[in-house]
Amino acid sequence: MSSNIRLPKICQYCGLEFTAKTVRTRYCSHACNRKGYKKDERDKKLSAAKAVIRVEPLNIRHDLVDWEELTRKPYLTVSEACLLLNIRVETLRRWIKEGTVKTSRVGKKHLISREILLNSQP
Repeated sequence: MSSNIRLPKICQYCGLEFTAKTVRTRYCSHACNRKGYKKDERDKKLSAAKAVIRVEPLNIRHDLVDWEELTRKPYLTVSEACLLLNIRVETLRRWIKEGTVKTSRVGKKHLISREILLNSQP
């Protein structure tokens, strides 16, 4: 026993209008069905990954920092520069590695000029 139902619908993937033979049909063609399924699965994975990601606050005691001394120094260490810019150490180290921020090495320490630091932010 077949049905003679013909429903005008809009494809959920491409947005084109088509005639559906069942009430549950969502896509106009098999190709749109495949692409829509892949998009739904990708969105599920992304939403699951976003639920797992948590943002950790910076563990910095801003009340213990001597801001006047920090603003007077001509050269800053990596941690001092991060405090001044309010960024994470990993971010500044990535900028140094990419060459966005130029540093001078003294032993194993990076020293960053205040003028270079404030002028070379991405």
